Amino acid sequence: SWFEKGGVWLSLTKVAGSDLDMLDPVLAADSREQIHAFWSRANSHHPDGPGMAIHYARLTDDQWSRPEVILRSPQGKADELAVVISPDGMVFVVWSGGDAGEIYFSRAETERAHLPAAWSKPVMLPSPQPRGSSPDILLDSAGVLYVAYTIPFNEQRGVYLTRSEDQGQTWMDPVLVFDAAGAGWERVND
Repeated sequence: SWFEKGGVWLSLTKVAGSDLDMLDPVLAADSREQIHAFWSRANSHHPDGPGMAIHYARLTDDQWSRPEVILRSPQGKADELAVVISPDGMVFVVWSGGDAGEIYFSRAETERAHLPAAWSKPVMLPSPQPRGSSPDILLDSAGVLYVAYTIPFNEQRGVYLTRSEDQGQTWMDPVLVFDAAGAGWERVND
């Protein structure tokens, strides 16, 4: 008697079909109440390996669009996705890519996000060394983008923060916000 009959959840819907796992799925909603789904997938020759490309689908009026490959890292790997959508309809994506885990950024208009050509060329974010993981992205009310990420190992391990005041066209030098080496941590991640 506490809950409505039939529940409030809709039945499961398949967004993408494949024998390969969806890695790092991320959902984000825009101001038009569309849901944008992003994920990566391993290469079919190495199904247990890292994600190799970023896939996308959009939910509009309870209907999912056909999944599309929208982005590929310049060096192949695409893992640990994070997404934010601005009120004016821009979608911003960061991920860990490349052999060492470089952090990459790209953007597109939400209405054209399903088109690979609509995405800006992926750029590597500034870092004290080309090794990163666990990126996250935030957009504040003034339109400033912030990306936090970790350098998990070695002497410069810690949590770093960089920002862009022009929608990702340029990025500030990163600031160390947590010194894991100084704190005696052997590793920092997530």
